[in-house]
Amino acid sequence: MNFGFYVSGGARRLKKYFQGGVPPMQVNCVVHDGPVDHALEEILAANSIPYFSYDSDMDGEFSDYLCDILTSSQVDYCFCFGVRFLKEPLLSAYKHKIINFHPSLLPAFTGLNAIDQALDSNAMLLGNTAHFIDEGIDTGPIIMQNIIFRSCYDGYDSCLDLQLTMLDQIVIWLNEDRVKIVGHHVRVADADYSIGDFVPAIELTKCLSN
Repeated sequence: MNFGFYVSGGARRLKKYFQGGVPPMQVNCVVHDGPVDHALEEILAANSIPYFSYDSDMDGEFSDYLCDILTSSQVDYCFCFGVRFLKEPLLSAYKHKIINFHPSLLPAFTGLNAIDQALDSNAMLLGNTAHFIDEGIDTGPIIMQNIIFRSCYDGYDSCLDLQLTMLDQIVIWLNEDRVKIVGHHVRVADADYSIGDFVPAIELTKCLSN
C-alpha cells in the first residue's frame, strides 16, 4: 500500500512524526501547501520521500495539482493535515481515499479553529476525528475518534499529537484491508468499538509515534 500526505503551513505534526523515526508505511510523496519549507524538505530527504511545494492562493488549481501528484506518485491513500477545501475532480478520483485529521469530535465544531471553538463553548469533551473527505466541510464518513476530557487539556499539542497515534493505527487497518464503507458509515472489521480514549480501540502494543 502506498501513502501520501497533504500538509499546510508549518507542517508541525508531520515534522514531529518523521523525526520520531522511520514511518511504518510506504510514503511516496508529501505535498506542502505553502512556500518551500526547507526543514521539512530535509527531514523528508533523509527518508527518501519526494517533497512538493505549492505556493498559491488558488484553491481550484491546488486540487488539480494535488490530484496530479497523487496519481503520478501511485498513491493509494492520502493523509490530510491541510486547511484547503478540496474540490472536484480530485474528490471523485480519490473517493474514500483521502483521510483528514480534524481536531474535534465531529460533527461538533467543524471548520477552522475547532479546538478554540470547543473551548469557547465550554465543552466537557475535546478530541480528534479521522474521516474521509467528501464535498462538505468535515462531513465525510468517520473512521476513528479520540476523546480528551477538558480537565486533561494542556495546550494544542496535548490534543493534536494524538492524531499521530490514530495515524499509525489507521495505516495498519488499511494495510490489512479492514476499513469497510457502507453508505456513509465506516466499520473496521474485527475492531473493538467499546467506549474508551480511542474508538475503535487502539490495537498497537506500543505507540509507534512516541
